[in-house]
Amino acid sequence: MAEPGALPLSARLASLRPLLGKKATFARGVGELREVVLQAYESAEPSEQAEMFALVQRVKTLLVSRYTSPPAWRAGCGLFLSAISFMEEAAQQESLQEWVLLAEKEINAGDLKELRREAAERHAAQRPAAAPVAPASLAMPQAAGSGGAPAGAFEQLQALGDPAGSDLTPEEITARLGAFLQEAGLGGADGGAEAMAGLDLRAMMESMMEAEPVGAPPASRDARDALLLKTIDAPGQSCAICCEDFELKEKVKQLPCKHLYHEACVLPWLERHNSCPVCRFALESEKQTWDAEASNVQSRSGASTGLYS
Repeated sequence: MAEPGALPLSARLASLRPLLGKKATFARGVGELREVVLQAYESAEPSEQAEMFALVQRVKTLLVSRYTSPPAWRAGCGLFLSAISFMEEAAQQESLQEWVLLAEKEINAGDLKELRREAAERHAAQRPAAAPVAPASLAMPQAAGSGGAPAGAFEQLQALGDPAGSDLTPEEITARLGAFLQEAGLGGADGGAEAMAGLDLRAMMESMMEAEPVGAPPASRDARDALLLKTIDAPGQSCAICCEDFELKEKVKQLPCKHLYHEACVLPWLERHNSCPVCRFALESEKQTWDAEASNVQSRSGASTGLYS
């Protein structure tokens, strides 16, 4: 129930759109939307929940098209991480996880770790979790002299996600995972030790940290410069990135696939991806341009290139 004098939820949501639409108030709008999700999502009507997700989606759209600075992405990432805890439909979860991955490429690891910690704390404060009960099949006898403290692998596994257990070494994590597999009957004749044999968790973790991001390459500068400029001559057309209607006589960019976008929307996108946001039509990437030039040089004789004249 809303507090006396507080705006109805629908009015609060409507007030956020103008804030998100301006660079000067974008971060404030994202922060307020995050608070609304944390405080009101679970008690909201389905239509209001859908509006909240639409606003979160709007934030992502603006981040990839207009507000591309690291501080803006940091605010957006905090919102996405909080929303994941409440928006539980499969399609929403998939989208939110994808948007968090986008944000990870734009902010540093320290900020990301802090945002995850903060989101977990806020989630715990808003939705206190009941103490988990280990299934009987995973229970272990109490360790002698432990003073009654449980020594089950289930509890050990849960400790891996507990902030208090964040100082575990990779070797300790490997051992605990092995114990869990043994209790779960997944470890073979030799229990978890066999399942975990040869697993160098430290090397795996270091490899994951050092791995280069995988994804579509940026469009080449030539491809971006070659985009046609088109004048809007009929109403009812809109930019697929920001979802705003074009104005009559407005100049917009046209991709080779004929899809139209605001210049301010599509150029930042193409600096990160070489594909159309709608149909995935691929433009020439920087690597393709470089490879083509290198192949051209290699195919010419030394004399024709002037290198040996």
